[in-house]
Amino acid sequence: MIPVKLPKEVLDLFPMWEYRCRNCGTIYGEPKQVCIKCGTAIDLIRDRIPPRFMKNHKAMSNYAHKILAPKLSPEQRNLLFKYFTELFSDGFESGIFVPPWTGTATSGVTVTVESASPPGAHHGTYYCKTTDIDTNGNWGGPDKHLASAVTDIYMRVYARMEDLFTENGRYAFGPYFFGVSPTYSAIGYALIFKDATGYRWGIRSCLGGSWVSYPAAGYETIYADQWYCVELRHNTDGVMQLWVDGTLKVDQSVSTSIGGFQNIRVESAKYDSSEPTARTNYFDCVVVADTYIGPEEEVTTYTKTWTTDALFKKLGIPKTLSVDAAFQKQDIPKTFGLMLRFRKASSFKNK
Repeated sequence: MIPVKLPKEVLDLFPMWEYRCRNCGTIYGEPKQVCIKCGTAIDLIRDRIPPRFMKNHKAMSNYAHKILAPKLSPEQRNLLFKYFTELFSDGFESGIFVPPWTGTATSGVTVTVESASPPGAHHGTYYCKTTDIDTNGNWGGPDKHLASAVTDIYMRVYARMEDLFTENGRYAFGPYFFGVSPTYSAIGYALIFKDATGYRWGIRSCLGGSWVSYPAAGYETIYADQWYCVELRHNTDGVMQLWVDGTLKVDQSVSTSIGGFQNIRVESAKYDSSEPTARTNYFDCVVVADTYIGPEEEVTTYTKTWTTDALFKKLGIPKTLSVDAAFQKQDIPKTFGLMLRFRKASSFKNK
């Protein structure tokens, strides 16, 4: 049973059935001829079952954000998020912070909306730029005060560094949450750790003024001039999780007595480092929701390349003829031009 009343165009975005192997019980979200686990043939009529995510709105909302949304076009995502709680989103396409942002908060950092290329936006034309992160403790970024507090919050942002930090320390990079109680104070943020071994993604949490760091278990190569999809989760049960490009990097339980989350910031900051070099970071495609969001759908561009033989065959020109002879046989002046000839040949289409 569908937990909420949804229009047909939204329901059509979801799969109608799931399929359960009658031998081992494995469930598939898409039709399968045979069970991958045990090899049993799957009957697409007899073995179909109602989708499990239809049990309640929370389960359906989780499926909408985590499984469905990354597969959809931008237009379909906009339709989906009208009914599955997207709390806030902005790609800076208005060219300003206010609205939809509440404002900017800075200490030694300049925050602007830019459209220059390079680097260019991750999506659209505009992006957020933070500059002059050259002193330990400098920070800044756009702020947003949500309409109401939530107990489980996810924030995704595309983030990019112009240059890598080279001195050991911690560098805030993207999502930053604030609580509504007991005080308006920082509760947690995503960051990059740098030590003598290398770089690690991580999170940092605060309760009652005491900060604790949780770096990811593994070191990895982090590149300058590359967009990263950074998503942070925090809830009132003390769960903090960090995904980078859709891969879970940190899954941590932290102490918390917070009553909810209502304030977010996209931030660049530098801590525990005296490196004097000025730095520039970029942010784009911010989304805040009550369930996992995930990376944007990647658009794949397909280009078909024709070989000379295949092209002549498509145009009905024997390959034994030279180019000049072929054009003369087709009563086409040589000066007509290859590209114009191809455009005018009605049979020259990618099918």
